[in-house]
Amino acid sequence: MSYSELRRGRASIGWQIYLVTTVTRERARLFTNLYFGRFVVRALHSQTAHACAQTLAYVVMPDHLHWLLQLHPGCKLSAVVQSAKGRSAIEINRARAIASRCGSPTSMTMRSVVTYGLTNRSLNE
Repeated sequence: MSYSELRRGRASIGWQIYLVTTVTRERARLFTNLYFGRFVVRALHSQTAHACAQTLAYVVMPDHLHWLLQLHPGCKLSAVVQSAKGRSAIEINRARAIASRCGSPTSMTMRSVVTYGLTNRSLNE
C-alpha cells in the first residue's frame, strides 16, 4: 500500500484515540538495542508530543512500534507522529554515528500506519 493510499481519509480529531504503527526502514531490527528503544520511548513522552497528545500505551518491538495515543484538540496527528519519529531518528542516528541525510539507506526512518475509530465518544459521556 502506498503512502498516499494510507493518508486517504486521514483526519485529526481532538480527543480521538489513535493506534499508530511505525516500522523501521527495511525493517531493520534497531530496537533490539535497549538504548535505541529508550530513545523512542523518550520521544513518545517528549514535551512536544505531550503538549498535543497523551500517550496511553506503547510497545516497542525489534523493528516497529505500536503507539496508542489520544490527540488533544487543535493538534494535528501528522505533526505529533512526525515529531516523535524525527526526534527518535536524530538520537538513534547520532548514537550510531550516522550523518542523517535524507534518503540515506542506513539512516533510521519509520513509516506509519494509523488506525482510527478506537473510541466511541458516546460511551465516555
